[in-house]
Amino acid sequence: TNFSSSQLRKRWDKEYSNKGIPSSFREKPSGSVVEFYEYANSQGITSGNAIDLGAGKGRNSLFLAEKGFTVTSLEFVPEMVEVQKQNVEKLSLNEAVFPVCQSVTEDWPIPDNSLDIAIDTFCYKHQISLEDRAAYRANLKRKLKPDGLYLITFAGIDDGYYGDLLDDNIVYEQERMIVDPVIDVPSILYSDVDMMSEFSNELTFEFKKNKCKPGLMHGREYQRSTWLMIGRPN
Repeated sequence: TNFSSSQLRKRWDKEYSNKGIPSSFREKPSGSVVEFYEYANSQGITSGNAIDLGAGKGRNSLFLAEKGFTVTSLEFVPEMVEVQKQNVEKLSLNEAVFPVCQSVTEDWPIPDNSLDIAIDTFCYKHQISLEDRAAYRANLKRKLKPDGLYLITFAGIDDGYYGDLLDDNIVYEQERMIVDPVIDVPSILYSDVDMMSEFSNELTFEFKKNKCKPGLMHGREYQRSTWLMIGRPN
């Protein structure tokens, strides 16, 4: 089950055109990012340096910039980075949002110990290989300030859309890997406990919340189950 970067870029570009997944078409920031921003505020982080991992069209980057953060916005689909640049220009946020076209597994283009916050909405779950995930987590450990905060959101094992795909898949490297049949993009389903274990060398999660509500996927409504987790470096 190998997926080359160029294949995945094409598939994501097609998805952003087809708008089947909520993040492909929503303009407003993710509700989880808004909650995370409020949490960060309560912890005394009201501005500073941020990174948006797998930023798509940049809706969450723009939100954080408007709240006073300087945001590095990483996205590996070139077409999406162009959309980000246009939005940044339109909102005159050129000094606040810096779109970068690269994978989240490559070295993040910011100094070590420089990030006040890092956000990931449904990006880590698409890192399939152990090497890619380790590279991502190593970046996070190096780049986040000792008192920085990290947000991750992902689909739960009991998610009404992704969870149903588990039955049709063989066990892949002992992980719960599924492939979205509509866009042919792989991801791994985690529980909150899995995620705590996955990041145990880098972070301690201090807040978690499971959100269960109906949501659209590829034009149909499903009972979604997603996790919002907030961690701080060990």
